[in-house]
Amino acid sequence: MPVLKYCTRCIMPDTRPDLAFDSNGVCSACRWVEYKKTQIDCQQRKNQWKELVAWAKGAANLRKTAYDCVVASSGGKDSHFITALALESGLKPLVVSFEPTWLTQEGANNLTNNHSLFGGADLIHVRKNPHVYRQLGKIGFESVGDHEWPNHAGIFATPIREAVLRNIPLVLWGENPVAEYGSPDEAGRQNKTLGKRWIEEYGQRLGLRISDLVNDRGFSIRDLYPYTLPDDTELERAQIRSEFVGYYFPWDTVAQTLKAVGLGFEPHRDRWTREIRPVFGSAWEYENVDCHLVVMHDYLGYVKFGYGRASAQLSIEVRHGYTTRDKALEMARAIDGRYPDRYVFDLALYLGMSRADVDMVIDSYTNRNLFAFRGSSPCRDANNNLVPLFELE
Repeated sequence: MPVLKYCTRCIMPDTRPDLAFDSNGVCSACRWVEYKKTQIDCQQRKNQWKELVAWAKGAANLRKTAYDCVVASSGGKDSHFITALALESGLKPLVVSFEPTWLTQEGANNLTNNHSLFGGADLIHVRKNPHVYRQLGKIGFESVGDHEWPNHAGIFATPIREAVLRNIPLVLWGENPVAEYGSPDEAGRQNKTLGKRWIEEYGQRLGLRISDLVNDRGFSIRDLYPYTLPDDTELERAQIRSEFVGYYFPWDTVAQTLKAVGLGFEPHRDRWTREIRPVFGSAWEYENVDCHLVVMHDYLGYVKFGYGRASAQLSIEVRHGYTTRDKALEMARAIDGRYPDRYVFDLALYLGMSRADVDMVIDSYTNRNLFAFRGSSPCRDANNNLVPLFELE
């Protein structure tokens, strides 16, 4: 029976892509939080932020553009934090959001609230062509096990493209996930810039390229425009700075959630009962609120790597001292890995597939090294949950 190696501080396993462990069994994400608390000069970073703000204002004035920066926004808790920070810092932001796969009512409300903070900000909400997007979602689901592939492409491309089109000098993003969630890449962890090279390496493209879709799937470049970054010539001419706010301020998503709630951010409500509760498979009711089908994205992560969204969220709480490892383990054991029955049905409905075909694709991405199989099919218990060959410990 294979045994996953778990971080001795949080509860993340070694199957998480790019997560590294040191000789004491501590993962790189936990070490990064420790590094931020002990090695980073926060005042120096705040001063650098002030310099960035002054530069953006000056550059916008020289370019005679209406906005100092673009805030890449989903309307979520982190987007509230970044928009509020930009406005509090005296920047005039343009909030740019790419529509999620299946927008929830709370997601729509939060996006409206996001660009209404304080004095308010203008908003561009890119509504995708539903027919093209659904085709891309099905290709992503079948080809790389992720129906959210086009959404990842859109959320990275759209803010940068809008900045180029409108000659806006700065694009603001949230945390650098390479640092916050673990990577052995020291240069990637220290990086404060989200550029084209970063997106191509870390932006969850999963090996599926836009050029593949044009050459092999019959899409035109015009069909895929919202998912395509500006070319190198456009980017060079635009001279845009695209930066992680998490470089300038200690990134603590729990503390930022509390601030977002104070600014009017709405929690997740069950689509059927309308009760406030965590998103299915999650420990939090304040993350991934905007998209109904993100549950399936997280479940595909579980069948591939053996951990769910709850483990990732609770590990963040452990790293920042909001809970203990033992309490996190207890909660994760109760949440991770539950079969998302209603969401499987909704994904099938959305992609125009039969439920049996959706389950077949899920089974094809289920990791044989982590879950029990009988022949070509994974074993399931009475509740249709996969039978793991590992113990969360």
